[in-house]
Formats: sequence, structure tokens, C-alpha cells
Amino acid sequence: MNVFTTNNDLLSETALGFLNINYNNGFSSGLSRSFNPARFSYTFSRKIDSGMEKYEPLENMVYLYKLHGSISWVESDDNSFFNIKEIDVAPCQTPPKNNVLIYPTPLKQNKSLGSPYADLIREFQTKLLLQHGVLIVIGYSFSDEHINNAIYAALASNPSLSVVIFGNYSPSENLTKLTDRRIYQIYGEFEPTIKEEAKAIKIHYFDYIVNKLIPDLDKGRDSDLLEDFIRSLKLARGDK
Repeated sequence: MNVFTTNNDLLSETALGFLNINYNNGFSSGLSRSFNPARFSYTFSRKIDSGMEKYEPLENMVYLYKLHGSISWVESDDNSFFNIKEIDVAPCQTPPKNNVLIYPTPLKQNKSLGSPYADLIREFQTKLLLQHGVLIVIGYSFSDEHINNAIYAALASNPSLSVVIFGNYSPSENLTKLTDRRIYQIYGEFEPTIKEEAKAIKIHYFDYIVNKLIPDLDKGRDSDLLEDFIRSLKLARGDK
């Protein structure tokens, strides 16, 4: 799984660590963790036959791309290729001043053209060109033109790409203004069946996506996932 985020906090790393999920964020391991985008092409695998050179990739693996940098990335002068290191930052610790990240200012578009951001965007473009790929968009405001342009270019050159957008955007705000059958927008709300619930439930909010739309792999499921998904959408729209 490839996860691209514009957030520069440590939420993703914290969640992955809590769930004991292996992830690759482009940094080497060890005490001095240096950035090298070539690591995104590495496949982590295990040996399945002790007598032969036979391996299989680890299934529980996430490739994490922080397109705007991170509060845990700092500039370094250790003569590495990109002069960027990853350090340990405690939740309540003040981030160091030599951070490598893009702040949400009018100048962020120009800053995104430099390293390492250009390298991360290039990885994003490469993944969008994979055959039969699906880009799932959650919580993104479509306010970064360099990211939007990468998606537009991929839709123009990759006919097998699909884009699923969770959110209630107006047609003038994002990709939903395109009349393209490969773009799906999922949103809506329905009144809760439990009396204790005071507010309508929005199906495009993160908690509903996690608790209702994503299957629980720890539970036995007799019904088909697609049928469950369609049933959930019909329920949200008030259909029978």
C-alpha cells in the first residue's frame, strides 16, 4: 500500500507503530537515518525456503510518502546525497528550527519544486501511472496545484486509473468538475437509527469509512464486500 500525505505531523508513523505495521518512508535504519528516495523501490521480503533462494514480499507493509516533509526531518551536513536526516521527536517536544517541511503559505508552491519534495512528487506520479491503480482521496482540500497537476496528467495518460474521492465538494473545487467516469465522489448523510445519536452521520467522514466501509479482517465475513458497500451507499441515500 502506498500512502501519500501532505500532513507533516507524526500521526501516520504513530498509528503504524501502534499497529505493528512495517513501513518504508525513504529513510535508512539505524541511529543516523538518512533520506534516499531510491529506498521506495526496495521490496521487503522473507525467505520461504531455507534450502533455496526463494522469497516472498511482506504483505503487512506500507510505503509512506510525506509530500510536504515532516517535523521529524532536519537538515544535516553528513555528506549524504540529500543532506536530510530523520530524528526522534516526542509528541510534546518543540520541533527543531532546521525542519525540512513546507508550511501552508503562499510560497509553498515554489518550495515544492526543490529536493526532497520534487523527488516525492515524482514517486507520486510514478505510482499514478501503474496499470489498474486506484487513488483514494480522503481529507485533501485540492489546494496544492502541483499535486492536482500530477493527478490530471495521470488521468490523461493512464486510461486504467480510477479516482475515488470521499467528500462533499462542489464541482468547481476539484476533480469532480471533470465529466470522467473513472472519477467517483462518495458523500452523503443519513439520520442515525440510535436515539442517542444527535447528529446525522456523514458517510464521507473518516470514522464512518473506517468503521463501516473498510472490512474488518479479524471477523469472518460471509457476504461479498462489494454487496456490503453497495448496501451501505443505498442506506445512506435512503434507498431500499
